[in-house]
Amino acid sequence: MNLTLVLKINKQKSMLNIKYKKILLIFAAMSMAMGGCTSYEKSVRENLKIPHVFVPPNDAYQPYTLLHYDGKSNFTPVCSVELLTNKTKDDLNKIIESRRIVDLRIRRNSDIKFEINLNSDDLGEVHAKYNDISAITISFTNGRQLNFPTIEVADIYAAFKSTRCADNIRIFSNELETSRFLLPIVVFGYDLDYKVFTKSGGNITGELPEEVMKLVAAEIDINFVSSNSLKMAGNGVYIGFRGLPVEKSIFELLWNKPQLISQPNNDEYVLDVTDIINNQLIR
Repeated sequence: MNLTLVLKINKQKSMLNIKYKKILLIFAAMSMAMGGCTSYEKSVRENLKIPHVFVPPNDAYQPYTLLHYDGKSNFTPVCSVELLTNKTKDDLNKIIESRRIVDLRIRRNSDIKFEINLNSDDLGEVHAKYNDISAITISFTNGRQLNFPTIEVADIYAAFKSTRCADNIRIFSNELETSRFLLPIVVFGYDLDYKVFTKSGGNITGELPEEVMKLVAAEIDINFVSSNSLKMAGNGVYIGFRGLPVEKSIFELLWNKPQLISQPNNDEYVLDVTDIINNQLIR
């Protein structure tokens, strides 16, 4: 091999090594950026391993709550399980099944810390003393999976046609062409608690006004519409669900028992009922 050829080969190897190092640096930078993310939804997904996260956490999105999803914003309730079953909340509390999470991929306990940097303009003069808030830690404990084993999927499907539920469905469908309708069979609930800290390490959770707490929550992409939806602490708070949306035909929904759909080792924890709703109620 002549000297000219050897030099060319070495030069090409050198250029490839440089490109390879640049690619590694790019991926490293992306990883660092992702690691510093302050999004509640993303952090819960990565820490607890729950792929579909409710934002904000709440005590309303029970199993069999019909949810709307447009691929961009978070899940929105369309028809409550109370409406779909004609049962009161007390009735449902008597038949809900709460059990230890059996999926080893999902963590039962976790503490997640978020960095906070409040804007002085948002705080205003009244709450200016809280501009030294630096972090919030949210504790998730006693993770449980919840479902209603005695509820029949066929009865839920029939209830879609009820006047109030059907009207709600039409409103969402008319507003957004990309509407998807999901029916979680199993949801995950945790006992939630949180602590807010200052830059000096002081815990000021107990003295925090609701207005300031909303600003802290907004820093991690949790926006509360009203004070009634402020659910950052409590027992059995609904966090989300897992499982790829599974499309079921009308025949399967009518004849399959919910127990067959929501077995603990089965990924079908949520039904995609979009086509059924579109075919029977919208068109």
